Amino acid sequence: MTGLFSLAVLYEEQGDTGRALEKYREVLKINPQHIQARDKMRQLKHKKE
Repeated sequence: MTGLFSLAVLYEEQGDTGRALEKYREVLKINPQHIQARDKMRQLKHKKE
């Protein structure tokens, strides 16, 4: 799961919000309590608004 989270962060840093959100969702499917993934998703969704 660490790899998925790292990949999501990489996509986010590259400006690929769609792919980043997709990977954060995958992390949360595996571990719904992953606080960092939840926070990152919240931040990205807020940026899109």
